[in-house]
Amino acid sequence: MNVKAEVIKIINETVEGIDLAEEQADRDLRDIGMDSISFIQVIVQIEETFECEIPDSKLLMAEMNTLNKILNALQEIDIYDEA
Repeated sequence: MNVKAEVIKIINETVEGIDLAEEQADRDLRDIGMDSISFIQVIVQIEETFECEIPDSKLLMAEMNTLNKILNALQEIDIYDEA
């Protein structure tokens, strides 16, 4: 499973009006439509898809407001290895 592609798909399907592309990995998702409710929905969907639990310390929009920050959080729990 391509983790990056799957996370992009989850974000695009969950957050209304967002069409996130891989090139926008550092774009602040709040600037393009993510709010606190859609953030929680994205996190829940990621946890269900990858059968993981994201640490409470990361469950703040400021900690995971870009694609790269989300992928970094998944790297920390050994779900995603960029190499």
